[in-house]
Amino acid sequence: MESSSAKKSSFVNVIAWLMMGFGGFALLIASFQLFLFLFVLPDEFPEQIINPHSERFIEQFMSFMFTNLPILLGLFMLGNLLQIVVGFGLWKRHKWAWVASMAVFVVILLGTIGGGIFQQIFYSIVFSEMPEVGPEESIFASFQIGVRAFAGFMMLAMSALWIWILYRFLRPEIRREFV
Repeated sequence: MESSSAKKSSFVNVIAWLMMGFGGFALLIASFQLFLFLFVLPDEFPEQIINPHSERFIEQFMSFMFTNLPILLGLFMLGNLLQIVVGFGLWKRHKWAWVASMAVFVVILLGTIGGGIFQQIFYSIVFSEMPEVGPEESIFASFQIGVRAFAGFMMLAMSALWIWILYRFLRPEIRREFV
């Protein structure tokens, strides 16, 4: 008769530890950012660097981000805490953690794709609002193409990684660990 520890795959252990490690690190960084925003930066900080009444998209976007930063960081921190809990549950091979991790992976995959699309739209708007730069314009155009190509490549690569992880988690030998 095999012991239950012999049935545990190293793949699940690695994913669990990565979830706990990255979730913990991101939670620490987000906590530090929230502390700085709430207690260190002056209240008028957002108005000092942006004009909330500007017509330019980038300034409207930054105004939205600064206005809602505590809420956005709080949601981010909640997601990281969830990631730590799910990672620990995976490590302990709880069935709920397998189901929750699948949901987390799908949300991350959709966020990666949506974020990549948003990033391309964002670049289009921001680059179109930039003033003419004169003779250096061709260099700047090459830079724009490079930035957009790299962002698109990273979106595709990360999406492929999350699809592969989802595929591995749906395999019967992994599912049996959580029954």
